[in-house]
Amino acid sequence: MRTRALRLAGGAAYFWQQSGRASEGQTWLSETLALPAAESTTARARALIYASVLIAEQGDYTSARPLLEEALPIARELGDGPTLAF
Repeated sequence: MRTRALRLAGGAAYFWQQSGRASEGQTWLSETLALPAAESTTARARALIYASVLIAEQGDYTSARPLLEEALPIARELGDGPTLAF
């Protein structure tokens, strides 16, 4: 269930970004990422990246960086090239 929520929120990130609703997207991604994590997944890594993009778009680069720093080792561990390239 948690992975599905991460995929859904991550999938909607582009919509939130393009429609000028970065704050709304940040809220949904933050709440989804706060769910108990059983394991590191590609969905989590991507949601972390999408959240960091939305936060950075609002000018808060200091808060965006730790999300990227958390996503990078997950993507490396999983060998997820597309996420690493993002």
